[in-house]
This record gives sequence, C-alpha cells and structure tokens, in this order.
Amino acid sequence: MGARAVIEVTTAFLRLGCTAFGGPFAHLGYFRAEFVERRRWLTEAAWTDTVAMCQVLPGPSSTQTAFALGLRRAGLAGGIAAWAAFTLPSAMVMAAAGAGVVTLGATEGSMGWMAGLRALAVAVVARAAWGMARASLRRPAAWFGALACALAVLVAARSVIREVRGEARGVAKAAAPKPQTAAARPLPMKQAADHDDEPEESPEWGSDTFEATGYTDGSEGDEDRDTRHLSKAERKRLKKLARMNRVA
Repeated sequence: MGARAVIEVTTAFLRLGCTAFGGPFAHLGYFRAEFVERRRWLTEAAWTDTVAMCQVLPGPSSTQTAFALGLRRAGLAGGIAAWAAFTLPSAMVMAAAGAGVVTLGATEGSMGWMAGLRALAVAVVARAAWGMARASLRRPAAWFGALACALAVLVAARSVIREVRGEARGVAKAAAPKPQTAAARPLPMKQAADHDDEPEESPEWGSDTFEATGYTDGSEGDEDRDTRHLSKAERKRLKKLARMNRVA
C-alpha cells in the first residue's frame, strides 16, 4: 500500500469523477463495472457488503463507497485520494455549469440537453440495479424480499412526497399577498379627489356656515352670490337647502 497504490486509486477515481453521470445509484453501477468486473479489486460478495454498509450510513452512498474502496485498496491515503478525485471534478463542473447558466440567462425550457441527461441517468440507474440484482439475488426468496422492500420504499416515498408538496403549498399560500377588501382597497384618483372634496359635516339650517353663503333669506339674488370658495358638493348641498328655505 505505497505511493503506487495511491496513484492507481487516484487515477481510477479521477476518470470516474469526470465521466460518471447520474446520482449515487448510477455511480454504484460505474463502480461495480470498474472495480469488480474490470479491475477485480474485490469480489462480488465483498462489493455487496460494502454497498450495504454504505447504504445504512447517512450521506451520499456513492461518495462513501468511493472512500471505502480507496481505503481497501491503498489505506487511509487511498481513501482520501479516492474521495477527492471522485468528488472535486463534479463539484467544479457543477460550479462552472451554474455560472454559465446564470450568465447566459438560460431557462429549463431552453436547455434540451438536460432532458437527454435525465434519460441517460435513468438508463444507467436501471442497468446498475439490474446488475446488482442478478449478482446478489440468487434465490426466489431473495427476489421476493427485494421486491417487497422496493414496494414499501415506493409507498413510503410517495406519502412523503405528498406531505412535502402539501407543506410547500401551505407555505406558498401563506406567503402570497392577501386580496384587499373593499374598505381597505385604495380609491381611484378621481374618486379619491371627490371624496376629499366632500365636507365632513353638511351645513345645517341656520348655521354660521350656511348663513355665510348667502342662502339664508330666500331672496331672488341669493343664487348669484359668490360661492367659488366652496366645493362642488358643498354648492350643490347649499342650493338644495336654499330651495327648501324658499318653499318653507
């Protein structure tokens, strides 16, 4: 487990870090084809045990499996080299792709190549799952147990997705601006101006405001008196009161 083994681990995982697309399950398919079938670093049974151990640990299983394979091949230095060589290229490519999308202003609908990558990832995951199933499930009871576990996981995932979507809708509904009521809705500009022109209190019969307008004695010349300092609503109100005064 010298420098030569560490270089071998670094080279192998660096190539996978630059070419392995998809998620953790797709990566496991690449790992199995590379280290079990081609390089024969470990047996099928050892591979299955390693993957099973990494699946029950928190975190991405492919990264943990890469560290475990490097540790098995070249010790602690090999584990660190495998983790760095497999993780850093994808992190740098992701950062560059994100910067490019933001700079170019591309949207999801304009990136047709993303649909192709999704289809490729589905195919890779399916191939990896089928390869692991053929190698690990050798008896009918094992197939039955695997199918039962897969069904349980799908049902649980569906319920979790439904709950997450419900919570997301609730958060979006709470964050949405509430519609204004008729009382709180601002008036249009013309209505607001007319509303401001209306007096707070209409002049009463015999009040000082009413008397100041000249509509107190019911004479013929009262309507010709200067009321330009009053608003339109006030003049209309005072004319009505003046007509009532003449009738009385």
